[in-house]
Amino acid sequence: MNQVKEHGVKFKARTYYAGVGFAHAEDYQKPLSKNAPYVVNYDGLQEIL
Repeated sequence: MNQVKEHGVKFKARTYYAGVGFAHAEDYQKPLSKNAPYVVNYDGLQEIL
């Protein structure tokens, strides 16, 4: 991620991160499986300063 940040600084650009995670819908401690329901965790874009 530092390499991307440095590249953005070089071109006077703003750098963002979009963290996305998947989890088992019924119990976050269980692993994901092919036919089980899941949820997507997304906190939106976060600017890297």
